[in-house]
Amino acid sequence: FKTFMAVKTEKDLPEQFRATWLKAMSAMQLRNFGYSVQLLQPLLKAHPEFLAGRQLARKAAVAKNAGKKGNLSGLSSASFSTMKVQGLIKKDPVAAMDAAEKILENEPHSPQANQLLREAAMAANIPEVATFALETIVEGNPRDTKILHELAKHHMQQGNPHKAVEIYNKISEITPNDLGALKGGKDASAAASMKQGGWER
Repeated sequence: FKTFMAVKTEKDLPEQFRATWLKAMSAMQLRNFGYSVQLLQPLLKAHPEFLAGRQLARKAAVAKNAGKKGNLSGLSSASFSTMKVQGLIKKDPVAAMDAAEKILENEPHSPQANQLLREAAMAANIPEVATFALETIVEGNPRDTKILHELAKHHMQQGNPHKAVEIYNKISEITPNDLGALKGGKDASAAASMKQGGWER
């Protein structure tokens, strides 16, 4: 039975890393986005379960890369680097998360790099980071129903049926005749009301 790494908050960080976190936040406020990401990467390497740090790193990367033309050929640098990271996931999932972060610094919405982060986070037993990785892909491609389906399924597996309901509803708005979303939405609704009623006990 795997033990889950609990998500860390700022309070759980050792003194030196808390100072780094504060520096990264003030760099963000000063719109020094690249520096903010640079500060956060070693912090996330040492504390992979510090979710707020990862969220800030992604926000800074999005701001840093705003206005840059995406690679239209679809062959971004991410696809070359992801092959290397793939091999790391089984051996050292935390190192794989770190490698994925380095790709995400320049391509924060990259589906390949975020999927790697998701796989590595699941292997490292930090499902909240996996959720965040999927949500980041959705943020970059809000009408991609394939990834929305993945996120909804992930929420169901993590015991968050109410979140899954929201996402299935979103899919039905985009493609009203999506039968998978209708069925998934019904199942998720039933699970959510059972959870609310405490029937699962």
